[in-house]
Amino acid sequence: MFRSMYGEETLSRRTVFQWFKRFRESRESVEDEHRSGRQLASRTMANVERVRKLLLKDIRLCVQIMTN
Repeated sequence: MFRSMYGEETLSRRTVFQWFKRFRESRESVEDEHRSGRQLASRTMANVERVRKLLLKDIRLCVQIMTN
């Protein structure tokens, strides 16, 4: 209901309740806490260029990725 009224940029109700709980527990920052482990993705200009070159070489790669 709220998202349709205020647009897609609006936080979900669940997220608002999670933040409320964290601040109630004395959290003071909205920044993510540090987590160990590997990044899920890394978007750099080098990676973007590498993917662009791969797709220019073989457009079927793009179709295969989207259909899987």
